Amino acid sequence: MDKLTAMRTFVAVVDAGSFSNAALRLSIPKTRVSQRVQELEAALSTRLLYRTTRVVSLTEEGRTYFDKCARILADIDDIEQTLSMVGEKPTGRLRVSTMSLVSRYFLLPRIADFQSAFPQISLNLSVSDRLANLNEAGLDCAIRGGALESSSLISRHIRDVSFSLYAASHWNAGRSIAAPEDLSGADLIKTLR
Repeated sequence: MDKLTAMRTFVAVVDAGSFSNAALRLSIPKTRVSQRVQELEAALSTRLLYRTTRVVSLTEEGRTYFDKCARILADIDDIEQTLSMVGEKPTGRLRVSTMSLVSRYFLLPRIADFQSAFPQISLNLSVSDRLANLNEAGLDCAIRGGALESSSLISRHIRDVSFSLYAASHWNAGRSIAAPEDLSGADLIKTLR
């Protein structure tokens, strides 16, 4: 008995609600579906399903086994899909939100290189200094400065950036600015939060 095939068959029976529907989904005879499930039950020395002429239902052990099998099979499918994509270039649309300063100084100078490296990706860049809810705005990621406010998101540190304050010499004339606190009463243009 191929245990993986038997597990897939068992999960298909539970998902389909019957041996007949599972046989249709798997494109195999109903007798083969029944045989695989019986072999699986024999190998486990436990009954997984209650059978009637029209409906199947899970035993308590069957429920436990089904839950674990479904997760295992999903993991197997996921890793197979991931490995099948190795060597392939990414495709699709990438929706990115970023701040104007990040866009101007870090992203825009590199977009041509990105598009040359990944021509199958359609890049949609949304530039705003207001924070956006990624899920509500339909965004894939955001590139921002500062601490992450939402714990439901995953953050990665990309780089450190230092900012400097500049002033025209005539603005600075007659002022004694030795520390950031000295700017509290000054007339400034503020662009960052």
